[in-house]
Amino acid sequence: MTSSQHLLSRGFYGFLATPVLALISLQIKFMLVPWACGHGHQWTLHAVTVVFLLLTAIGAFMGFQGWRDLGSVKDLGCNTHPSWISFVLVLGILMSILSVIFVFAMGMSPFLIGVCA
Repeated sequence: MTSSQHLLSRGFYGFLATPVLALISLQIKFMLVPWACGHGHQWTLHAVTVVFLLLTAIGAFMGFQGWRDLGSVKDLGCNTHPSWISFVLVLGILMSILSVIFVFAMGMSPFLIGVCA
C-alpha cells in the first residue's frame, strides 16, 4: 500500500466507519436493554459505550496523525493529489468527532434518566 493509499484509508475510516460504528452502538444498546434490565447487568450498556467511544475516537486520532504526516499543503486552490487527501482527512476528523459526541451523548442517558424503569 502506498503512502497516499494509507492516508486515504485513514481518512475514509473516520469519514465512513465511525458513523456506522456509532449507529451499531445504538443498535447494540437497544438490543441489550431488555436483557440488562431483566438480569440486573446495566454495566453492559456502559461497557458498550466505552468500547464504541474508543473505536470512534481512534478514527479522529488516525485522521489527525495522517493529516500531520501529510504535512503542509501549500496549493489548496487546484486539483492536486495532496489537497484532496488533506480534504478527506479533515472530513474524517470532523465526522469522527461528531460520532464521538453522538456516542457520548447516548452513553450519558443511562446516567441521567436511568435504564430500567
